[in-house]
Amino acid sequence: MVDVIDSGEKAVQKIKSTLLKKEYDVILVDSKIADQLKRDMVQLFLTKKLFSDTIFIILINAGQEEITVRFGYEDGWINKPIKWNELDKTLWLSVNKKQKEYEEKKDLRNDNSHLLHGSQVKEVNHDEIFFSLAKLSERIAENNIMAKQQLEDIKKTLAGLGISDQLNQLSDQVSRFDFKSARQTLHDLTKNLTANYQGNKT
Repeated sequence: MVDVIDSGEKAVQKIKSTLLKKEYDVILVDSKIADQLKRDMVQLFLTKKLFSDTIFIILINAGQEEITVRFGYEDGWINKPIKWNELDKTLWLSVNKKQKEYEEKKDLRNDNSHLLHGSQVKEVNHDEIFFSLAKLSERIAENNIMAKQQLEDIKKTLAGLGISDQLNQLSDQVSRFDFKSARQTLHDLTKNLTANYQGNKT
């Protein structure tokens, strides 16, 4: 369900009344009244919802033709510009895409949880790897502390691909919240992986 909030007081009341309910997937808040929201209530709402269901907190300007939607997920934020008249479709696709990504990531972790024996070689899903690196890049660009946990997951997936030194360096930078250096290290790491992948395909 989508609910459009047109006043700060209504937003606070909606957040209070939604905490124990499941029917609201999206809350649209006009950015003109966003500052009227009580920060503790918003934080409580995010804490309750982001770690259970897919939820969107979207700041909009009335009359805008194009808006930048801030998608709130249990593992971080994604900023995406979309046309206002495409909002419903975009949100529906995003919910389904998020569920699909979650299932694929879970399957990938299960597949890579142990090394195959004998002459078998562990199959690497490069699309998943580059998708994960792109997500990590977004979090690092936003100085998002959730980057540390995702990096630990990626390190397991990338084990044995010859980039352990860069991964360890990146891990150290992220743990020290040195996101500026981490951005460059991740860029170099992704560049090396891309070159290796292209070389293996030829």
